[in-house]
Amino acid sequence: CVHMEKTLVESPKTLLDVSPKFKDFVKNIEKNTIKTGIKTLDDNLFITTGMPMAIVGAPGSGKTSLALEILNNTSKNDICSVFASLDMTATRIYEKMAYRLTGMTRTDLYNMFREDKEAEYLELLQKEFGNCFFYDKSSPTVRDLRDYIINCEQESGKKVKLVVVDYFERIFSEHSDDTAASKRVASELQDLVNDLGVCLISLLQPNKMSGDLASPIESYTNIKGSSFIAQSMRMILSVYREGFSPRSPEDDRFITINVLKNDLGETASFDFE
Repeated sequence: CVHMEKTLVESPKTLLDVSPKFKDFVKNIEKNTIKTGIKTLDDNLFITTGMPMAIVGAPGSGKTSLALEILNNTSKNDICSVFASLDMTATRIYEKMAYRLTGMTRTDLYNMFREDKEAEYLELLQKEFGNCFFYDKSSPTVRDLRDYIINCEQESGKKVKLVVVDYFERIFSEHSDDTAASKRVASELQDLVNDLGVCLISLLQPNKMSGDLASPIESYTNIKGSSFIAQSMRMILSVYREGFSPRSPEDDRFITINVLKNDLGETASFDFE
């Protein structure tokens, strides 16, 4: 017996057929808008569901911290999200969040848990990140991510509207060639965005020519890997810490966010203290 798998063929569609979907999107634009919680960015950037975007920066530049800032703000605004941390273990991310929320030193934080005094902190964590699901499989496929998002929606009864992937290169593809793998993953992520109606933020690393975390990134051609990644993103932000030096930590006081690509707006540069 030969099993014949039914092929799903997309029905013919004109732009007029898209009008009802666009009308629903516009009528619910507040629910479909992703706010970062950083006023300067929210005043200048239009981030919505159905949008793949990227944050590029060297390790230690602050891109994960920026992603956590966005996840924190969306969670407090009752937006369900998924944080796929493919680079850090769950405990490492948990510790990073704990420092952020409490301002404690490592010694104080560890003592709080050793002495079973974390109940008040857990209440704070629920308040700040209660709508954020965590995924920490190190090398998932896009299908794995898709299935997890659907499971989160079924368990919570809420629509997942934001997915953060840290970071893009850890997503598995059957292609051994890096360029082909990046192209395939980017295409599959675009389908995920379209099918599930989420905003997808991928964290990316720059190529070696871009230098260290203090070096300005002013072009999305600096993204490591295939140019197809940059082409598939509707918005690209770069993050770097000009003034950083291990010899003079007192000068590490600023972070710059450049808008390198913005399909629905202007490019720009913002400095933060």
